[in-house]
Amino acid sequence: MADAPPLLADPAGAARWYLLVLDEVRWVGRPAVPGWRLDQAAREACRLDLSEALDAVAAGAVRPSAEGYARCRALFDPGEGGATRPSGFRRLLDAAHELVDSAVVYLGRCSDGLRRLLGQDLDGAGAVLASARAGRPAQGYAHYLSGLLHGLGGDLPAARESLAAAWVLERDPEVRRRVERARRLAGV
Repeated sequence: MADAPPLLADPAGAARWYLLVLDEVRWVGRPAVPGWRLDQAAREACRLDLSEALDAVAAGAVRPSAEGYARCRALFDPGEGGATRPSGFRRLLDAAHELVDSAVVYLGRCSDGLRRLLGQDLDGAGAVLASARAGRPAQGYAHYLSGLLHGLGGDLPAARESLAAAWVLERDPEVRRRVERARRLAGV
């Protein structure tokens, strides 16, 4: 089992943000993470299926469980080379991506950042997403994921800043809808 996630000032608040991470995984269609597992994580975090939990977040009525949120990490950390740790082959592919178009690299880094958010690896997600933002600063998706990262970490001013940048830069209407939901959670 990997090291425990860092202690958060407000783990129950982080659980609300984690529900948005679970929904983002559902939206990007990661077939490696089945819907039942996302529902299981949502039930751990707040005793509701994911769709019900997201409705409760929107209504301000979700009652998260700090202990349940902490248990979610085990659902997505199957061990070395699993869902939250890149294998040696993955690192080789990442190096090869450096030779490919920057858009492909950007999307790969965003995907890696989302995978790390799912596994509650906040430090790793922060590094990968910073690299994505630096490589394509005019793209909004990495800013959105960074907003989720800051929300998970309890840094609402940084979450608001990242989400504001995502709102300005993002062009996809569905992603903008999810950015707006995160902005409401951040108190914007």
